[in-house]
Amino acid sequence: MALSHILALLDQQASAILAEGFQLRSFDTAYVPLINDPDITHAQLDEGRKYTKKLQTCVLQLTLHDVDALEEQLGPERYPQVHAAVMQVLTAGARQYGGHLRALSDDGLSVLFDRSGCFQKATDTAILLHSLCRYLLVRHLPGLPLLAGIGIDHGAVVASRCQPRPASGDEGLHSLIWLGSPVRRAARLAAAAQRSHSQSQPGVREGSHHVTTGTTQWKWRERSYEDFLDDLESTNSCYLKHRNSHFQRFERALINTSTEESSPILLTQEVLDGLRDSAPDHPGLRDGWWKPQPESVRIEGYDGTILGGDMVYAAARQLPSLSPEAAAS
Repeated sequence: MALSHILALLDQQASAILAEGFQLRSFDTAYVPLINDPDITHAQLDEGRKYTKKLQTCVLQLTLHDVDALEEQLGPERYPQVHAAVMQVLTAGARQYGGHLRALSDDGLSVLFDRSGCFQKATDTAILLHSLCRYLLVRHLPGLPLLAGIGIDHGAVVASRCQPRPASGDEGLHSLIWLGSPVRRAARLAAAAQRSHSQSQPGVREGSHHVTTGTTQWKWRERSYEDFLDDLESTNSCYLKHRNSHFQRFERALINTSTEESSPILLTQEVLDGLRDSAPDHPGLRDGWWKPQPESVRIEGYDGTILGGDMVYAAARQLPSLSPEAAAS
């Protein structure tokens, strides 16, 4: 088929889906839909309709950090074996507290939960996954850069289907896709978890020129805009007049830079509020596990409070050590 015909066909399909009379219907559900759910359809152009399902729930995302470094260290033959072991453990852990595994990738996984009890299930699952990474997996993979960030958000998630008739080899594209800001925010939280975050403010780097005992010396200091302007005297010329007679130059700079670490598990304020409402006696609330994160820990698309924790289950911490031979196998 000529490219001009393909472009014309695709233009017709886009116009049909976006037409005012196209019927888009979303069914509310309390359960995570199955991949073969008949009530979730692709865009049926002949009938002019598309059906989806919407679920109010928690979304958990786990992201393995520094996968490139891990693969480089292991090599192309060993890496798939290690990856298989890691995902075998993590996928089983994701299902332990009622989680539904709905996406897998080279560097992570995504888990959804039925609406009832989703807040406790999601936080308990996060703690379990963190425990598995922190204690169980490192027993078998000592010395490897195996760090994982976990993020949880809550809100409306839409299960949709895109491709009606996948081509050979594209059968996975017939699976459901998950739409909504909780999916994106959970992924961004996971990427930001267990990471260093820097924070600074715009200011001025001020240079003073000193001559002592025949040698020239530059001294630099960071100043806020306000402090720098306060040292400038009023003048009717185009030249700066500084109170410091040794002042020679200045340049814009980022000042007061600080670096802080985020927790391995991050969640939004909505998740914590939901946990308080649905499980007020949860030990995580009673013992204050979830702490506000530093101001430098921010994600795109969310202005609320981000909380974090670094809890593990005692049973994982108490696993017996492996012999060096077993750990290296």
